[in-house]
Amino acid sequence: MKRIGATREAGVSEVIGVVLIIGLAVTLIAVLQVSAVPIWNEAVEIDHSREVQDEMVGMREAILTTAGTGGTRSVSVKLGTGYPNRIVLRNPPASTGTLRTVGEGQVSVNNLSFGGGDSNADGYWRDVDPNIQTRALVYTPDYNEYLDAPDTGYGNTVVFNQGNGEAALSDGVLVDGDVITLPVLNGTVSETGSRRVTVDLRPRSVSTDAVTVNRSGAGPHFGMPTRLSQDTWDSLLGDEQGISHDVDGGRLELTLTDEDEEYRLRMAEVSVDGSGADLAPAYITKVDALSVDERIVVEVRDKYNNPLAGAEVEASSNCERGSRTTGQEGRATFDCDRSQETVLSINGTDREGYEEVRVPDEDGAVTARPEVDSATLTKDGTRFENNSVGATQYTVDYEVLSVSDVGLRSVLITLLDANDDDDVITSASNVLNGQGSYTGRWVSPWLKNGTYEPDDVSANITVVDEAGNSNSSTVDENGGVSPDPPNGGEEEEFTSLTAEVDIQEQQDRIRRGEFSYSLGSSSTVEFSIVEFDTETVTGSSGDVTVKGSGQYDLPATLRGDIQGGECLEIEVPSGTDDGVTFDLVADGTGC
Repeated sequence: MKRIGATREAGVSEVIGVVLIIGLAVTLIAVLQVSAVPIWNEAVEIDHSREVQDEMVGMREAILTTAGTGGTRSVSVKLGTGYPNRIVLRNPPASTGTLRTVGEGQVSVNNLSFGGGDSNADGYWRDVDPNIQTRALVYTPDYNEYLDAPDTGYGNTVVFNQGNGEAALSDGVLVDGDVITLPVLNGTVSETGSRRVTVDLRPRSVSTDAVTVNRSGAGPHFGMPTRLSQDTWDSLLGDEQGISHDVDGGRLELTLTDEDEEYRLRMAEVSVDGSGADLAPAYITKVDALSVDERIVVEVRDKYNNPLAGAEVEASSNCERGSRTTGQEGRATFDCDRSQETVLSINGTDREGYEEVRVPDEDGAVTARPEVDSATLTKDGTRFENNSVGATQYTVDYEVLSVSDVGLRSVLITLLDANDDDDVITSASNVLNGQGSYTGRWVSPWLKNGTYEPDDVSANITVVDEAGNSNSSTVDENGGVSPDPPNGGEEEEFTSLTAEVDIQEQQDRIRRGEFSYSLGSSSTVEFSIVEFDTETVTGSSGDVTVKGSGQYDLPATLRGDIQGGECLEIEVPSGTDDGVTFDLVADGTGC
């Protein structure tokens, strides 16, 4: 009996042990389910949040690249996340998230003048409100455990986190030195779930090049909606010079603070869903660098100042073709009879001034030359003042500007010795790369005294634009700036101008005209037998023969035209004898 009882007691002990082990296991599972699984799942969600932040940074790069170079790009974002399988332990459903466009608002551009004297761009932005709208793209998570996870968004070139605090996750290129970049984001995205979704980015206006702008009035000069605070924009833009910023009522406002600074503006539009009507032509401008002789090239731009392909340009009747459609560069080329005014236009007949380009006839054309707006000359003789000979260093401060839509090519600074027929002492040049205006300083090397008097040195500043037009001024130490004819002061005049004619008397025709001329200084002069042939030369004097391939009926007109200066002409009547010489200074008339 004792042996049987002992066996039963041992069996009961084993059952109790198993029950205890099972109870402990269940308790451990319960503890893990309640305490550990949420922690583990929160770690998964934190990793997913970081993944989304990286994907939004990639979204930013794709938006900026699309805005700057064109082409369609696709970027995916994983809206939610699942959890690893855990034996016995249970996971909640996969977390979800929402990617959506939010905060539509207007981008404003005010009180700017456009570089190179582009009057049509100025007129458009002065008279038109183009109603440019933009928005932000924001991801909002709905996690099961990571309850204070931030929203991650993109707007105004910046990726940011918002929620439990605010932080920028990328640099901004909204302002970078003298470049302002405004890539507008349009279209609608609204996706919710845990799957991966793709956003297709399509360019609607591509900023292939920047336009130059200056402030022409009080700011703010740019305004746009923002979700970021003043503190965040302070951290992004605080080191920028020449531009101030302010956040007021959910709008970021930028003000150009340097009245003399030239800035570069890039604007573009990117769609997140491919929607939106085709952009309409906003204004038209002449491409001077490509417009030569009878050929006129124009560029049509949209409301973002970017070239617009597929726009129809109408031409006046003196052009070979009545209309053309702009190519991929937004340009159209016309060959026109330049003896009369040419009008190239967009948007029909009921149009504004910025919707047409008027090119004056060649005979009446006035060349708009660049200007030397200001200049000063100072000297320093202190460094070698104890030297028996001495040396002097000169500083020239100057400002040059274009008064047309042609940018500046270069500026040449020359030091002259006034006591030796303005012999050149030294010179230097600066390439300006098409800028509309430029403020500069040139410091000469130390120049040994003795071969010239330091007090009798002057500086000549010559500016040339990209069409080859030039202007110059001379400044002395007293601060006086004197324009050098014919490029800015009084018009250059002929000292002498005669023309001997070669006449085929029996046919009463003129075969050639032999001009002899002299000027006060070197200039570009055009000589012509009007409506027949033309020769252009540059110099202060010389002999020029105008002769075409044919013979021209009398009467005919002989003309000498100093570009930007005096123009004289005289009529050769029927019955003129061969070899007659005409004095245009004495007997000619103005053109």
